[in-house]
Amino acid sequence: MQIIIRILFSGLFVLTFYSCNHLDKETEQQEGNDCKKGKLKAIKDAKNSHYEIISYGLPDYPDWNFQKFYENYVEKKYGIILGNGGCVLYEEKLCYTDKMREIVKKKFGENILIKSRKLAKIEFKRKILLEIKNDSIFTSVDTLPFFINNKENLSQYISNRLKNEKKLNGRTQVTFVVEKNGDLSNINLKPRIENKFDQKLIELLENMPNWNPGIYFGEKVRTKIEFPIILN
Repeated sequence: MQIIIRILFSGLFVLTFYSCNHLDKETEQQEGNDCKKGKLKAIKDAKNSHYEIISYGLPDYPDWNFQKFYENYVEKKYGIILGNGGCVLYEEKLCYTDKMREIVKKKFGENILIKSRKLAKIEFKRKILLEIKNDSIFTSVDTLPFFINNKENLSQYISNRLKNEKKLNGRTQVTFVVEKNGDLSNINLKPRIENKFDQKLIELLENMPNWNPGIYFGEKVRTKIEFPIILN
């Protein structure tokens, strides 16, 4: 029986990346190839205290939890809305964003976004350290948990101990929490494959050697792990 394991850490995203290209000229004309219109709209929005700064392209933030916290922080403190417009690029949108950045810097200070990001990081760290103290479970961390046992990685460890099981076909999603001491808890399989095999797999996970726990802000944390097991 062949066992295939692809590990995904809950809260992280696996994306197929495509390059962000400018729209073709025909689409630009249909959608809005008017820089002046974009600038005027930015001025109008700012007069109504609506400050929206949109970035374009595929976002790649090292910590999505912090990014969400930062965006909420900036909006609550300054009324500045930060967002991402994806890959739909045309002149009117770009000119709107450039003008809005200019207005925001003039109103709040040249380094407002850099300054607010540093302040948000301080507040975010306080929040996370309190959650760590209260034994919260995290889905995004600085250093992901990992398992190595006598040069066996996770896939090898499980495959080597289930290789004599009867041949089965199917797929199950495994979730569990890596505790601060490296133990596994809250083990769950969904959907189930076959009662005897499911129980064998759960027992195997329960009795695994300790993992290296996740690290967040220099502290060991409880981290949720998720991955599929494919049998064929």
